[in-house]
Amino acid sequence: MLEYCGIEGHAWKMLDSSVFQNEEEIDQELLKVGGPDVGADFNGLIEKGEASDDSASYSVKFYYTAAFKAVTPDIEGFTDLCLAETNQGYINSGIKVTVFRCCIEEATIDEIQDAVKFFYAFRDMKGSTKKLRGTADQTTLLSMKFGSGGIGAQNSISRGGTVTIAEKRHAVGYYTFGHEIGHNFGCLHDPANSNNVGYPDGHAHLIEKGDASTGYRTVLAYQGDAHSMRVNHYSNPDVIFSTSQTSTGVAGLSNNARVIMNNRFAMAAVGDESLCSTTCGITTPPPPPPPPLPGLSGMPPLPPGPPPGAPGAYPSHLLPPPHQGVPPSGMPPPSFAMHAAPGMPPPGGFSAPPPLPPEAQLIPQPKQMSSELAVASSLSEPANSLDSQAYNSTTSGATGLSISIEPNSQKKKKQLTVKGGGVLVYSPIDDDEEETEYSMEERRALQPRYMIALQRAIVKGSINQ
Repeated sequence: MLEYCGIEGHAWKMLDSSVFQNEEEIDQELLKVGGPDVGADFNGLIEKGEASDDSASYSVKFYYTAAFKAVTPDIEGFTDLCLAETNQGYINSGIKVTVFRCCIEEATIDEIQDAVKFFYAFRDMKGSTKKLRGTADQTTLLSMKFGSGGIGAQNSISRGGTVTIAEKRHAVGYYTFGHEIGHNFGCLHDPANSNNVGYPDGHAHLIEKGDASTGYRTVLAYQGDAHSMRVNHYSNPDVIFSTSQTSTGVAGLSNNARVIMNNRFAMAAVGDESLCSTTCGITTPPPPPPPPLPGLSGMPPLPPGPPPGAPGAYPSHLLPPPHQGVPPSGMPPPSFAMHAAPGMPPPGGFSAPPPLPPEAQLIPQPKQMSSELAVASSLSEPANSLDSQAYNSTTSGATGLSISIEPNSQKKKKQLTVKGGGVLVYSPIDDDEEETEYSMEERRALQPRYMIALQRAIVKGSINQ
């Protein structure tokens, strides 16, 4: 069996059916439930099942105990396994029935080791089987280990007592979930271990070994000599088991498939599914966050940027185009607002330049950039324009920024000079230091600080157009 185990992944579980306990059934005369839920048309639904070739489907409301919850990270996924396995068994056996989930809810009772007492405690948990089922056709409690592999009400459709309990280790892989619901339909164990008065042919079957090395048994059969392995088939004399090439039933004696087929419309009429939902009280925790990418686990998250127009925001002509709306002639773009950096007075009478031509490269991005940007104390230092390397120069007649990198030997810094007197100073790596390639993540982390420094330089100077 494959089971989801949360963030740690999935686990393959090998089941040893030789150590499993036999399931039990409770006769409907002992259920002490109220009047029939299906109503006066029950017999008509049985006759329809006998005569019709149509398929039918029924719903299950799942409950689970606290102990089951503690060891099952994916409860909904486990119920999916129960349903898929049972539906496959119906297909294997020529049964035109489909089971589906109505909803899932946590039980309010503790597990009891005595199987019969546990069954009655579950049956009475909400005062009646009708309230227990909600609007589903059937209800099953999933639990951990108790005194039986599973237990269910026998032939209980007419009274709406379609109640079962299944141990987790038996429910999937050993087919106990479908086994116990089979009892609700009226099916019983193999003839050596049961006597079905209501349906004389409603017994399970021990499959002869035929071409195989051993015999097998159908879903509701108990173990027999050389018949240890249970297979996902309900007894049906018209179906051949492929491994042994022998029949899965005996006509008139073991045909649980016929019992289920005859009762399928009655089972589907027990509830109306009006209150079924995808949750029904279950709370699934949100999935855990994904692990950090390799090499980025130690990096701090990128700081959120200020909105356009706020102190420290990019000037609007450096924002990704296009601007929203077209400003009147001679007016700055509507999203542009120049503010002084914290601690600096606002410039008087400053007007924004129009957007630069698209061919202009606006943001210098030196290959070697230090994370230490010593700006505030150096903005007023004069720039040495000798031996400068020009960046972002504009063509003749165009307006915009002319920025250059200037070496500053006294402080071992480099300066970005803004045409008109503004200076941006930053510290490169030493000349004898090994050249560093900055990754895209590192550049993204440094760029906001670099752009704020650039804006302060623009504020400090005056731009000649």
